[in-house]
Amino acid sequence: MPADTAPDPPTLHLPVERAVVLEVNGTVIATPMCTPRDLHLLALGYLLTSGTISSPDEVLSLVVSPDNARVSARCASGVPAGIRPLPTLPRGETFPLVSIQGWVREMFDRAEIRRETGGGMHSAGLADRGGLRWMYEDVGRHNAVDKAIGRGVLERIDFSRCCLVSSGRIAAEIAQKAVAAGVPVFASRSIPTTAAYEMAVERGLTLIGRIASDSPVVYTMRERVS
Repeated sequence: MPADTAPDPPTLHLPVERAVVLEVNGTVIATPMCTPRDLHLLALGYLLTSGTISSPDEVLSLVVSPDNARVSARCASGVPAGIRPLPTLPRGETFPLVSIQGWVREMFDRAEIRRETGGGMHSAGLADRGGLRWMYEDVGRHNAVDKAIGRGVLERIDFSRCCLVSSGRIAAEIAQKAVAAGVPVFASRSIPTTAAYEMAVERGLTLIGRIASDSPVVYTMRERVS
């Protein structure tokens, strides 16, 4: 068949992934590969979970560039010299397992980009006793978690009364984000790694895996789940 009569290729609906520079007081602290939307929330979540800030009051300004390629923050605390020690989580809230399962189902029901692309996206959301407060999507599970936590920073919520839900595997660095934010319960459709499990035991984080299945597994701190 001549080239000029070949059929058009199928329309591609692929997840958008781009590098976004995050800088604090003029210094680049991260360049995540992410879905370039809700970047102010991604930045706020990252600032909190990385230990750059401990309160939203420390963020003096936050500007997303018009091309969504850079987020510039000005913080009172400056650039962190090192990793801050993680807290040991207080008891916080107790959540019914059936409620957590419902929040995860709702999170997936609201995953519009995932439906548009047919997959390739992760989701994360924050819930409290009032239900799933919000959820966000990103090509990276780390980024989705930071966006959900970033919205909590923006809303100045009490993280100790929240449950974090996620679509992806809970690696140690993601469990660390929950602990750094002060979220006591973290549930995922997938499972935690050994390092995440050890961190959860040490810091008092409730980890729940396979939450979307008929047999969820509460790995740690079972007393927060009813």
